[in-house]
Amino acid sequence: MPIFPCFDPTTGASGGSTGGGGGGASLYNMPWTDVDLTDGSWFLRDTGSKIDTVTNVGSGFMRVRWLAGANGSDYSWTAGPDHLAPRWYKDLTIDGNTVTSGDIAVIAFRLEIDGTVDTFDQAIVAAHAVWPELDPANSMSAAGGFAGKYQGSNNLYGAWTLSSLTQTNNKSYAVIVGHRGGGGVGAVCGQGYDASNVASGNVSRNANLFGGTSLTLRIMIGVGNLNTTANTVQAGDEQKFSIKYKALTMSV
Repeated sequence: MPIFPCFDPTTGASGGSTGGGGGGASLYNMPWTDVDLTDGSWFLRDTGSKIDTVTNVGSGFMRVRWLAGANGSDYSWTAGPDHLAPRWYKDLTIDGNTVTSGDIAVIAFRLEIDGTVDTFDQAIVAAHAVWPELDPANSMSAAGGFAGKYQGSNNLYGAWTLSSLTQTNNKSYAVIVGHRGGGGVGAVCGQGYDASNVASGNVSRNANLFGGTSLTLRIMIGVGNLNTTANTVQAGDEQKFSIKYKALTMSV
């Protein structure tokens, strides 16, 4: 005897599956959201007036040109105690809903550096944060992915929190995932991939960040130095990178 479903698995309605048309978006093979820093939705915090231009050069890549040089630990995302390095940020929204620090959320970033643009020891962060507009590293409540390149060397990627990094080297790109909710961030982790999309390095880092549950969650993209004392950014230097993200929230 054939067995017929009693409920639509996507809507819960009786009578079995409706076969489409309002059943909700599939969670299989979801597309990434490209970071486009030129689309008018981002705030730029650049207290030292270091950024000259940012350009969308196509295929999901941004090209950032520096107006003025910057050195020292304040312009490195892996040093502190303050972060003066330029960063863009905006509220994280899903289907028109603003995500808060209390929501149970999973946030993933895909980071890729174009290594042919190689003018200094560069760094990029892609993170979720509740206070990206603040400069003290310990006040930002930020965690996510990191991409870097020493001039003349290969790309490196990692899991990043506040001002600390766990990295994997010689990768084409990386995907870094973090879980946030209930006012806290437990950890971030991910993998590096080669040009054939084969995983070739794992990274993870504890965050242990806690705070309020009603704060607006933001996406933050930062640029800066990988080296704090030598081969730091100079006026006219450039970076080219691609960052994509995807966020999900779940009911408790």
